[in-house]
Amino acid sequence: MELRERIGVVQSHMHGGDFLDCIESLSLGTCDFAILYYCPEGPPVFKSGLYKSQIVGHDRLIPVSGCDALGQPIYGLEGATDDPVPFLAYSWKDGYLGKLISIIQGRQRQVLRLKTVYQSSLAEGIKRMAIAGMGIAWLPLSSAKDAIEQGRLAQIGDERATIELEVRLYRRAGPSATAAEAFWTQLGG
Repeated sequence: MELRERIGVVQSHMHGGDFLDCIESLSLGTCDFAILYYCPEGPPVFKSGLYKSQIVGHDRLIPVSGCDALGQPIYGLEGATDDPVPFLAYSWKDGYLGKLISIIQGRQRQVLRLKTVYQSSLAEGIKRMAIAGMGIAWLPLSSAKDAIEQGRLAQIGDERATIELEVRLYRRAGPSATAAEAFWTQLGG
């Protein structure tokens, strides 16, 4: 709304997709912008200088478990167990968050014994399975916050099990359509 007051009404269309779909759309020029997570500790999102980005928000990737009838997490990351913990993973199509989870796992004092029981490229699908008690998941806090406040999910693990995320708006370098250029400029680009 703040941008609308500064530059007026801009016709827009939003297409939701997984990480690779968003990168492909931006690379092919079928969209002007892509909003993606980026983590300074993780791999770069784009390897060439053909793209510009600016930070538009912050988030945190956190481990969560569904809760039992008493509001306690069904699963945890702590403690030794012979049985692997059911893991709700990001599918191969959304390799970025999966790579960040691998970085997190490498920080742990003990090896996390996880068994993938479900995969999705969308955090919302993974969140629903976690709420149903199907396993643990790493979710952006922005996605999990309401369910945590309602006692349907609980954050598990300690700070080593989380990672900071930047929410970045990406665009191709060079001139764009007038409305897209005005939007980018008003954001500070």
